[in-house]
Amino acid sequence: MRRSILQTSSLRLKSQPNNSASCRGFSLVEIMVVMGIIGVLALAAIPAFQQVTRGSNFTTSGQILGDYLALARQTALTRNRPVEVRFYLLPENGGSNAHYRAFQLFLKKDDSVSEPLSPVVYFPQPIILSDNTEFTSLLGTSQAIGQGSDTGFSLPGVGTNYQYLFFTFKPDGGTSLDQVQKSYFTLVSKNVPAVNGNLPANFVTVQIDPVIGKAAVLRP
Repeated sequence: MRRSILQTSSLRLKSQPNNSASCRGFSLVEIMVVMGIIGVLALAAIPAFQQVTRGSNFTTSGQILGDYLALARQTALTRNRPVEVRFYLLPENGGSNAHYRAFQLFLKKDDSVSEPLSPVVYFPQPIILSDNTEFTSLLGTSQAIGQGSDTGFSLPGVGTNYQYLFFTFKPDGGTSLDQVQKSYFTLVSKNVPAVNGNLPANFVTVQIDPVIGKAAVLRP
């Protein structure tokens, strides 16, 4: 009787499927196919990601510039002193190509003495101030261009060997800009500049009312 029970149990055990044997891992070909699909999807997503990143950089840069211009105006009003805004023409990695790619605020003590009101603020690569006078109106004013050698103010990496574009906020909140029309400061990519009077798809413009000094950030 006991032998019969043992034989029956043994048969039942043998008749049960071997689950461990039916489970198997992915083959090398299957893994390579999945990796290939992931790679194709990643390549397709990169341009869209880069476009979003560039747009975000432009928005951030325009907002930072607008905030510093508001700070310059407010400081001129509250301290009853002119505040100068300088845009620096700086070379790229020690090369010959130079762009307006940084700015700084200065509190003017008198006609000959100024002290830094802010640190040097660099636009994120590859954003620069457009060198087209149609989109950066201050570039069309020769009296608005200064030399670092004249001020004696040294910048990291270039010393006093630089050129800058400048204008001033007055103690009444107005500016030294042309009082007839609004002034524009347009940020573009150095890789996709304005061509033949046409702006690229990505840009940001800061518009200043020269009479009251108010700045507005404009995005397409």
